[in-house]
Amino acid sequence: MLGSESGVLEFFAGAGTSMVWGLFGLFIWWLMFLAPVGRRRFESAVAIAATPEKIWSAYVLGPEPDDGWTGLSEVQLREFLYGEPMRIHEVTRLRAGPKAFKAYVYRVTAFDAPRLFETCTQSRDGVDVEPKAATRATLTLTPRAQTTEAVLCYEHPVRGLYKILLLRRIYARMLERLRARCEDRPMPGPARGVGWRTGLVFAALALAATIYAMGGMSGGWPVLVSVALMIQFVIVVHELGHWLAMRWFGHRDATMTMIPFFGGAALGARPAETAFEKAIIALMGPAFSAGATLLLLIPATLWSGDLFAAAHPAQGATDWPTLGRIVGGAIAVVFVLIATPLNLLNLAPFGMMDGARIADALAEGRVARAGARLALVTGLSLSIWGMFGWSDFGPTIGLLAVISLSGFLTSREDAAPLAPMTTRQRALVVSTLALTLCVYGAALRLTVASALGKIAQAETTLHARGGVDRQGSDERAAYDPRTDANCEREG
Repeated sequence: MLGSESGVLEFFAGAGTSMVWGLFGLFIWWLMFLAPVGRRRFESAVAIAATPEKIWSAYVLGPEPDDGWTGLSEVQLREFLYGEPMRIHEVTRLRAGPKAFKAYVYRVTAFDAPRLFETCTQSRDGVDVEPKAATRATLTLTPRAQTTEAVLCYEHPVRGLYKILLLRRIYARMLERLRARCEDRPMPGPARGVGWRTGLVFAALALAATIYAMGGMSGGWPVLVSVALMIQFVIVVHELGHWLAMRWFGHRDATMTMIPFFGGAALGARPAETAFEKAIIALMGPAFSAGATLLLLIPATLWSGDLFAAAHPAQGATDWPTLGRIVGGAIAVVFVLIATPLNLLNLAPFGMMDGARIADALAEGRVARAGARLALVTGLSLSIWGMFGWSDFGPTIGLLAVISLSGFLTSREDAAPLAPMTTRQRALVVSTLALTLCVYGAALRLTVASALGKIAQAETTLHARGGVDRQGSDERAAYDPRTDANCEREG
């Protein structure tokens, strides 16, 4: 009875702790991508070696570059609509966005050539834009001694801190491209992502968050930092799979970023256009990681017998080949032990997890989607059957509860209908998903039963030998030569 009560307490304690961390991570994700931060003003300035008239002609009168001043658009038409008030009619689309062009009308609110030009969004595809949602753009030109100071300002509502960092780079790159056009130099490419410096900061924060979350782990700082680095590496491998799939489907501006207390994200500028695209992009994260796991299972199982020498170097050979097997086996075992549960959890068909996206893309209709999710839960259960106990299920249930809540934050993403899969496409997705689950199920059993079993066996053998040695030492210590000498004399 005491054991069962202890198991229940462990279950609820693990569930509560994981829910706290899960909710905090979900809050960080919401803050990064969905938090309404209100209207933001983005202002950048640059000195251009050209006259105000030349800059005015390039920016206001055109023609605008084929990919727009951001480098991210495709401009089909741009013309002035004269009258009161003066307006600009533009037909454009994001190169990495939906294929359909959108028609915008911008009202010119300030026109003082060649000094000040200001516009404000009036309508999108014939629908008036509310003033609080409109974008206001202002270009101010001030002549200097040999240059012209150009100040570009954009003001509009923004959601998420990531968007603030991204838009700041995009608008600054607009001025750089304008300067290149006016100075007759090659035009730089568009800004992608938040930049490598900010990316490194995010990665460092994610690593620090992982170390903080694992603060109670035994082994000291070297082990703690090593495991945290491996966790981040596993996340990068997972997101790399998503990124590669996005690039395959034409997401030219797909980027990757780390998110402290949450993990990582592969970001595209547009949603999926077909159910097959949605399923493959979601599946490639776990599937790509499964490929890496399958490769690392070889050293994890073959070299794991040498790992006990890392803890007891006096009991094993210390030549370079053995040391190489020790390091390689340790890296492989740790990667598999981290990647397998993380990716299996990611395949859970709940909330914003990849499993939910895959199941929803495979089936049409509410009943069919529920059946697809149930089938995926069954496959996951078979993969982990018999491998975990109460202490493991508590944190898992807690995380799944938080993940289910996350679905309410992302329910608007897939509002647009998607082109359904063909029979061949559905068979490809299902077979790849089944193979991925099989790889992770085998990885759990091989790593726990083979790799960790060898280490445990080596430790048991080592302790047994230590017991024999200690017994022999005790017997030798009890032996007194003087006693034998007395016996001889008495004999």
